[in-house]
Amino acid sequence: MLAEHIFGNISLDVFSKTYLNKKHTVLQGASRLPDLWNLKILDDYLNSHEGRLHEFVKGSNDGRPVDIPPTTDREGPTQKSFIRSALAQGTTFKIAELERRTPVFGAICREIERVFGGNAVAKFFLTPPARKGFSPHFDHESVFAIQLVGTKCWTIYPRSVVNPKRSMARLITSEEASEPIDSFVLAPGDVLYLPPGTPHSAKCEEGASLHVSIGHLAWTPNDVIQFAVNSLSFVEPAFNAPLYSSEPYCGVLLREALNRCIQTLQELNPDESFANFCNSMNSVRPAVNDRGISNLFSLSGLSENSLITLNRSKIIRKTVTDEKLRLYISDISNVLQNPEKQSPFLELPKMVEQEIDHILGLTEPSAIRDLPGVLDVASKLVLAKELVRNGVLDAI
Repeated sequence: MLAEHIFGNISLDVFSKTYLNKKHTVLQGASRLPDLWNLKILDDYLNSHEGRLHEFVKGSNDGRPVDIPPTTDREGPTQKSFIRSALAQGTTFKIAELERRTPVFGAICREIERVFGGNAVAKFFLTPPARKGFSPHFDHESVFAIQLVGTKCWTIYPRSVVNPKRSMARLITSEEASEPIDSFVLAPGDVLYLPPGTPHSAKCEEGASLHVSIGHLAWTPNDVIQFAVNSLSFVEPAFNAPLYSSEPYCGVLLREALNRCIQTLQELNPDESFANFCNSMNSVRPAVNDRGISNLFSLSGLSENSLITLNRSKIIRKTVTDEKLRLYISDISNVLQNPEKQSPFLELPKMVEQEIDHILGLTEPSAIRDLPGVLDVASKLVLAKELVRNGVLDAI
């Protein structure tokens, strides 16, 4: 998935060692996404979301925001017609939330999250001919910009901030933009990688441009520490003692909680803490490319001859103890159902490990009866149904 749509011939290992969070690079002709998206397909996509476009489509014209009006009158002008008119007047549009609304970008973003952790989002940028996009700025996240239609001229400026927080993303000053360090033109299929904090600007010269920007926000030690401290609040009474400003003992209670926090953090195993954090964050991810309805009604018809395939939109981590095997499965819960962000898991007998290892390595559909391992065919069918029910497998 990532090789086909982002990295091309460069290996993930080379990319990580050479460029990830280090320096920008252009991967020429690395992506096949231009075969899947063009302006006609974008037209259809916007048409299918008429009435809700104001929720995730935002415009900019010479630095001024252009907002799409909500549509309440079915006989009045459409939101799509508003976008068309604004494009004719030179407005650039950002079309967000593609990871939630399109299968291919949902799959790409989930694969990035599987490989790098953190969170990934995708958005289109549609720019009219001879117009610039958004003003020179830097983002707080890594960016993979993939050119889909037309060409776009990019200018890169010296990296001013390393590992910026969200609140630090901003437009850059004219002084910061006075000495660019690189400039180039992206053609369809080219991929630009920008580390967080890399100032940049882009403009069209001839013809309209459509590119997709995939943003990746990595997790930080601060995220893991906050998770560990928050987890303490569910088991440590000292963290939940009320502090009444009218009383003189607030400092004593706070000192007790701080001492307990410091002691607990010093005792943490970093690798185990990070694994617990990942399991928890994965469990409450929003679902992408969910096939829960079709799988639900396929369960009763599953047989030993049925074909199953691994659901690549799930991030799955396996752990094994003396007697049990646990699968930690992404988007199996949500924050409302699981406010403590505890890590739900599917527990299975350890004896099914060979079958599970084969399933987690599936790249093509497989008949249930052909799963290798110690289980008989009837037991393989029971296991497959349980995995379909929990979203690990999709029934074909």
